[in-house]
Amino acid sequence: MAYNESHPLREYVRQRANHRCEYCMVLDEDSLDVTVFCEEHIIPRIKFEDNDPCRDHPDNLAWACPRCNGHKWQKVTAEDPATNELVSLFNPRTQKWTEHFSVSPSGHINALSPVGRATVQALGLNFEERVKVRLRKYTIGSWPGF
Repeated sequence: MAYNESHPLREYVRQRANHRCEYCMVLDEDSLDVTVFCEEHIIPRIKFEDNDPCRDHPDNLAWACPRCNGHKWQKVTAEDPATNELVSLFNPRTQKWTEHFSVSPSGHINALSPVGRATVQALGLNFEERVKVRLRKYTIGSWPGF
């Protein structure tokens, strides 16, 4: 899907993500949060000058649930729990989700790489309520194919 200046940015980012948080993969309609999903800045706004057009460019935005957005906040790196090394967090614009994560039949997100391990831990991707939602979707066969 190409970005169209006449199309509202929020809806563009939402549709590009197929209405799923690009980190925990929960559909926005399944969110248990009272707040709504949002366009999350992959590279935080604070890292840019105020007038830098890249700050709010679609390539710097990901569709995120309130929980993932809140945990990511201004982070771009986190510690890989297996090696204790600082690595970049998952970037949905430049990386493929399935290269860093998989979902088990229990609904848990498994990390497949240092980026995956750091992201799972830093964003709390296996928060109990998210696991329950993924398990329900997985069980009824409505988990997304990648």
